[in-house]
Amino acid sequence: MHLFIFGLLLGWGVAIPFGPINLEISRRNLLQGTAEGTIFGLGACLADVSYLILLSFGALALFTHTAILRAIGILGSLVLIWFAIQALKNKEEQTSAPLKKRSLWGHLIAGYAMTLLNPYNVLFWSSLIAQIAVVAEAKSFGVLIAGSGVLVGALSWVLFLNFLLHLTRHKLPKKIIQSLNLAGVVILFGFALFGLVRALFFM
Repeated sequence: MHLFIFGLLLGWGVAIPFGPINLEISRRNLLQGTAEGTIFGLGACLADVSYLILLSFGALALFTHTAILRAIGILGSLVLIWFAIQALKNKEEQTSAPLKKRSLWGHLIAGYAMTLLNPYNVLFWSSLIAQIAVVAEAKSFGVLIAGSGVLVGALSWVLFLNFLLHLTRHKLPKKIIQSLNLAGVVILFGFALFGLVRALFFM
């Protein structure tokens, strides 16, 4: 049971802090709907479980090398810039026509890809190599148990956040939601530029 709790704490630890993923979940929920924000968040949760599995097999040990971390940082920052540009396009489309909703599968894949390539997530999981190695050696199904905890922890936060946004969204004027979307775009660009500078000059 302690492995499940360990995974649960990891899930909360990676999901709750403010960052690009929570920002994008909030932006999609307010702009497109609760289902879209929740499915995007589910994709992010699945990516975190993928990291735990990769970590348990030693794959993330590669990320201890500076050159690989730099490449991931640059790629992840470019992905964040792409998401920010797409969000900006959505804002421009709103002024002339209703926003076209992508399929829920599209939101799931976007959440998975954005989280998997997010340099902040890479740093979080690569910092836990030693702890995950202990989990992997603890028992035959240690990774499965811990992975279930990660999924439950991260998903519980995603559901809680989307529930709060669902209660709030209907009370906000459309102009406020559009302004929040624009603020989200600016912050996404900020995260991307910070990650790019860090990858290029501080690794």
